[in-house]
Amino acid sequence: TNSVISFNTVYQSNPSGNQGLQIEAQNGSTITNTWVQNNVIVARGARTMSYSIFVGVASGPNTIDGVVVANNYIDFSGAYGPFYKPGGSHLLYTGNVDMSRGGLLPAP
Repeated sequence: TNSVISFNTVYQSNPSGNQGLQIEAQNGSTITNTWVQNNVIVARGARTMSYSIFVGVASGPNTIDGVVVANNYIDFSGAYGPFYKPGGSHLLYTGNVDMSRGGLLPAP
C-alpha cells in the first residue's frame, strides 16, 4: 500500500526479455495506491526488453486497485511497446513521454 517507484533509470542494452518496471500482484497479494512516476526507461537494440512498464494481476486471489503511471520518459525502440496490457482497477496513465518520437504516449 502506498508504494512509490520514482526517479529511477532503467537502461537495457542486451536482450533479456524482461520488463523495465513491473508491478504485479501475485501469491495472494493486494497492491493499492501505487505510483510509478518520473522514471527514465530505455530499451535500445533488437528486442532488448519485453515491455517498458507492466502493471498486472497474476491468476489467483490477487488484487491491484489504484496505480498511477505518470510522467515517465520511455524509449521503447528495443521493446515490444511502452506498456503491456494492464490488469487491475483504478489505473491511470498520464503524462508519459515517448523519448524516441517526441510527444505523449497514449494510455494502454
